Amino acid sequence: MSSLPKITESKIAIHAKKEGEKARKYWSEIFCGSACLVVVDSLGKCSGDNFDLVVINDSQELAPEELLLLEKMASDTTHFLVVVGSGDLETPSLCDLLGAEGTIPIAHAEWYLKSINAQNQPIEVAIYGKFHEIMPKTDTTTLASISVGYRDRPALIGRGNIFTFGVDIDLDQKVQRQLSRAFKELIFKDNTSNVGPFGVGVAGYGPYGGMGHYHGSACNATPHLKFVAIAEPNQQRRNSAKEQFPKIQTYESAKELIEDDEVDIVIIATPPITHFELASQALKAKKHVVVEKPMCLKVSEVDELIELARLNNVVLTIHQNRRFDADYLALKELIESGTIGEVFNIETFVGSFEHPCRAWHSDQEISGGAAYDWGSHHIDWILQFYGTTPSHLFVNSHKRVWHDVTNADQITISMAFQDGKEAKFIQSDVAAIRKPKFYVQGTKGTIQGWYRPLANDVVDFPFGYRSERFHHAEAPVDFEVVQYAIDNQTRSYRVSPTEVEPFEFHRNLAAHLVNSEPLAIVPSSVRGVIEILEATQRLSNSKEHYVQI
Repeated sequence: MSSLPKITESKIAIHAKKEGEKARKYWSEIFCGSACLVVVDSLGKCSGDNFDLVVINDSQELAPEELLLLEKMASDTTHFLVVVGSGDLETPSLCDLLGAEGTIPIAHAEWYLKSINAQNQPIEVAIYGKFHEIMPKTDTTTLASISVGYRDRPALIGRGNIFTFGVDIDLDQKVQRQLSRAFKELIFKDNTSNVGPFGVGVAGYGPYGGMGHYHGSACNATPHLKFVAIAEPNQQRRNSAKEQFPKIQTYESAKELIEDDEVDIVIIATPPITHFELASQALKAKKHVVVEKPMCLKVSEVDELIELARLNNVVLTIHQNRRFDADYLALKELIESGTIGEVFNIETFVGSFEHPCRAWHSDQEISGGAAYDWGSHHIDWILQFYGTTPSHLFVNSHKRVWHDVTNADQITISMAFQDGKEAKFIQSDVAAIRKPKFYVQGTKGTIQGWYRPLANDVVDFPFGYRSERFHHAEAPVDFEVVQYAIDNQTRSYRVSPTEVEPFEFHRNLAAHLVNSEPLAIVPSSVRGVIEILEATQRLSNSKEHYVQI
């Protein structure tokens, strides 16, 4: 089979005669990031437009004269993805063209599509629809299968420039990211097989189990990325890094790391006060850059980094890892689906009553201030939910209990939006009773999610009982959804967190560099977060409370 161009360079047409709008929406999510995607009701409308890929949404909709055109176009440069669709493959000429003896109808259900990608890694993703087992001819290649009765049945085959898919997809089902990724890897796989790896260096390794160890583990588990170096001024931490990753280079300074020709990507995992300067140095050296949250401390610095990345034609992104949290994703889906109508109030909270850590995180000269810590995540969530930034801020902070650190004990950020919607974030080290992590009001109901702190209780000799307690914000929360019914009645139910895959940020970064998959976190999407955090800290230090932004 000849190769397709990268998906970002591909023009895609969807052939659908009955459910054109549903098909357009579904396949545009499957092949998100394509250069062009249109729906046509006749194959003749594709013949002169040089489409790279034509998706036949239902083979049963192909007219006899279209089969001849399909064969002609496929013999040139156009690729086809033919979905078996609502009926079995029975037309001899179509079967010959697709390289199939026919199909066997199985059932309408949830299935697991299995394959191996270009990096010889297994793919397994859920899909819902009617499965038709394809009976391939000897000159075809089986690209993916579905296990039925502990036997793999062909579900996606390839012959020449034509792919044939045996699942009549339910177009009303929400497209899962894993399914979109699987299709891209299977249909566009030739573009990635010989690329990379990109060498990754981390500036700021940190203590054992810290961000350096995390990023190193993530890179080595991600195709096309390779953990090659760290910069860490602490000798003991450099030794630990070498023990954990024996093949990496270790440097004392970030300058040495940036100058290493084996380093293509620099991850800035140092204290926030250093983010702007180190990211600037790396971008000027034409390195791709990942900055830990917060991206930096001033919105002017955000703008300058974005411009540096543009001038040097390199990637700049921010490790807003909480955008991949299972509870955030579940709540985002509930909000976007209209479960509680139009959302008009969002409240989030993090905290407890305990002594702040005595590391740099609690010193505002290094961290930027209390709001820059968890606020980098919670404010980001709020802006992602609303899709816009607030017009006004009201900030209140307290310094009443912990006097050995310089960050505020508690900070409250109230946000008012141009359309009258509102939001509030509270971070506290003096809250003996926690508020809900999420409290969201809409015109049709309310959603709330309470923290569930985790502890690992053990009894061992000779110490007896011990309890290892984890930070209360680490475990994803379940949601209680209460909807208004009628006549002052309500109904409630629980929603569990979404299932997520580890290291999704790193996978997306690699896919962006290799095959131009849209970047999950573009720096412009974080600009509003930094604008709010900068204004919050300015108000907190000045003892003023209100500002228009």
